[in-house]
Amino acid sequence: MPRRLGARITCGVMVIAGFLLAAPARAQRVVCSKAMNARTCDLLADPVERQLKQLAASADWQWVILSEKDWGRATRMFRNADKTTIAFTVLKLRITFLNEEFLQRNRPWPVLDVLAHELGHIRCTCGSEHEAERIGNQLLTAHNVAPKDRPALP
Repeated sequence: MPRRLGARITCGVMVIAGFLLAAPARAQRVVCSKAMNARTCDLLADPVERQLKQLAASADWQWVILSEKDWGRATRMFRNADKTTIAFTVLKLRITFLNEEFLQRNRPWPVLDVLAHELGHIRCTCGSEHEAERIGNQLLTAHNVAPKDRPALP
């Protein structure tokens, strides 16, 4: 089943809600914006999916890898443009956006720190960066991901 979503992010939350509804019905949590080609999507999404399983992430959360164009739109839409270039979570929509450009630059995998941090936001249901980082580090420790096993982030 293809990972690419049939809708683009253009404006407003309703488009995002439709974007989520267009996602595959099976337990696939990681999808890509339509602007990405299928090969690139699979190359980036498969490791993210494996790492989310490694961190015991909930299957009822959607993770979306956005092309550079869609990333810019999403960060402006959710007023995150000045806050992050990597990933951000929209708790009310139960969705986390990941920047394709960041994922491309930071191969080989894993980029577990980013996923654990975003899971920290999800678990605390808060926007606190400090709390998300604390919970993310607990997740990494609980799932036996030692700091030496993780690449340094820029």
